[in-house]
Amino acid sequence: MASDVVAVMDALRIDKAALVGWSDGACVSFVLASEAPERVMGVFSSAAIWIRPARRTSRPRR
Repeated sequence: MASDVVAVMDALRIDKAALVGWSDGACVSFVLASEAPERVMGVFSSAAIWIRPARRTSRPRR
């Protein structure tokens, strides 16, 4: 969904924006800020549940 936000920004000729997100929208703003920081002035988020994917270093336990 972050790529969709960038597409809308491009269509509207918005170079950089402050993002406001609630719940899943907050997670989208986190992804956009990490993938395209040059397009983000700032992020205001509320009620986000952000779970970073675990890095698997060994085989899972059985």
